[in-house]
Amino acid sequence: MSQTVSTKSNWRFVVVLALMGFGLLEAACFGISLYLHDAGVLYRPQPRVGLAYEAYLKARDPVLGWPSKALGFTGELDALGARVSEAFPDPAAQPALSIYGDSFAYGSEVSPHQAWADLLSRHIGARVNNFGVPGYGTDQAYLRFTTKRSVDRAPVAMLAHYSEDILRNLTSSYDLIYPVGGVGLKPRFRLLQDGSLELIPLMGGTWASYRDVVEDPGANMPADDFFKPGGLGGTQKFGFPFTLRVALALRHLHVQGKLTATPWHAPLYRPDHPSRALDLTAAILNRFVADARAAGVRPLLAIIPSGADLLEFTRSGKWIYATLRDRLQQEGVELLDFGPRLMAHLQGENPCNLFKSCYQHMNPRGNEVLAQLAFEYLQEQGIGAAP
Repeated sequence: MSQTVSTKSNWRFVVVLALMGFGLLEAACFGISLYLHDAGVLYRPQPRVGLAYEAYLKARDPVLGWPSKALGFTGELDALGARVSEAFPDPAAQPALSIYGDSFAYGSEVSPHQAWADLLSRHIGARVNNFGVPGYGTDQAYLRFTTKRSVDRAPVAMLAHYSEDILRNLTSSYDLIYPVGGVGLKPRFRLLQDGSLELIPLMGGTWASYRDVVEDPGANMPADDFFKPGGLGGTQKFGFPFTLRVALALRHLHVQGKLTATPWHAPLYRPDHPSRALDLTAAILNRFVADARAAGVRPLLAIIPSGADLLEFTRSGKWIYATLRDRLQQEGVELLDFGPRLMAHLQGENPCNLFKSCYQHMNPRGNEVLAQLAFEYLQEQGIGAAP
């Protein structure tokens, strides 16, 4: 009898010990989950409800999602929708060039007169329309080019592909990559088997559809959305059991990048990656080239490396986006690759000196260098007027 009681006590002890161990593990994984949420690996819904959503819906661009007053940077946009230019402030002035792209085209974290597009206009001696928009993917930048054709009179159009944009081309929600508060719905393209592009329009046109997408993107977004929770990208929904969520999140690009000390977008440039991100991004850029030519505009593609890309090049001697660059060059398009030009300019100096930090935007000096390198390329190609 006493042996039976002792056996039961031992089992109770083991169970209590196991529960305590699991509780401690869950507590530790909860802390890790908070970090992973901030990094965009674990998704937690942040819907805008009621009047806040109605205001967002009225302010958002019906095709592109943003720019909108709700996202706070439109005070720096002129009547064309381009960033204000201190060098050539009149939107009606004939531009020599227009630039489309994301925050690296826009010049985030520096004032308008420090942005490389405005500095480039001073080098050229003519207005440069800066149609860059923070947060854009290559897809939105291309679509913005198509929506601005009625007002953009520049004879040359540059689409600047920032290397990390390849991530953004794979999802309909910016919040699934960078958690910013439930307003980052965006259009995207689907690459069809024949190589053509199918537009997946902006979602969330009603409160009900918006709420469904934001609260449960795993169930309400297209099956091929790479970054939806439970999808190929490794994104998981924030919640219990945290131990399981963290374990499943180990295959996320961000986590893999940390573990391998490489830029997290690097795998997407592999031709064999299951996302087909390289093929998709190349198709979008080629569509831009074709549409620009059809409109009588000279197309120019540019690739802007991230600070992490530059560090990776100093370590390995390889550009992570080389597959995209080589493919575009083989197709005969005009392409300005800023990477080698930046490294040649630096002459061994730490590339992080051109950025706020190597994982942020370019600082004023970085913008000056970008403008100078762009001007040198334009001179080589016979684009723009002499200063």
